[in-house]
Amino acid sequence: GFRAVNLGREKSVVLIVDRSQSMLGQAIRDASAAASQFVVDKPARDRIAIVAVGKKAVQLTSFSSNPAEAAGALRTIEVDKIRGTALYDGILLSTQALAADLNPTRVLILLTDGQEVSSEASLEQVIRAARDAGVAVYPIGIESPSFRPAPLMRLAEKTGGRYAGASGTKDLKAIYAALAEELRR
Repeated sequence: GFRAVNLGREKSVVLIVDRSQSMLGQAIRDASAAASQFVVDKPARDRIAIVAVGKKAVQLTSFSSNPAEAAGALRTIEVDKIRGTALYDGILLSTQALAADLNPTRVLILLTDGQEVSSEASLEQVIRAARDAGVAVYPIGIESPSFRPAPLMRLAEKTGGRYAGASGTKDLKAIYAALAEELRR
């Protein structure tokens, strides 16, 4: 009565990119380039959607296995003109999109250099929503002296993901590559 399913064979993945004002300049370019490389190197059957987070969270693409769509959206991401970082709203929006997707393997990769400051949702709400939808959250934090990784670590722990800290944006390609390798297994 049992049926084996390879959950790693294909995944639905949402990439959230922080586009708050703290990402101005080289940081947004490095973040976009690293995420684009992840998209280009993804397994052919994986479906990816892109969400950008500034003052508000916005889904830029729907799920597609065509890497050109996601890579194109990543190339056009610009820093938000309005101050704010709605990380939790972005996670909630992404979790809802993943929950509506038919693929049973659901992954959310969140890249940020800052703290939550403008969401309506709380950390507890997004943890609950991700768990209910079977979404594993993998936060990547661009760390600085003012960066507090504890909420992102908790989010990863409670959803079956893993937190990765970057000492700067130059580390992002290596972190995305390691994450891609982990997700292939």
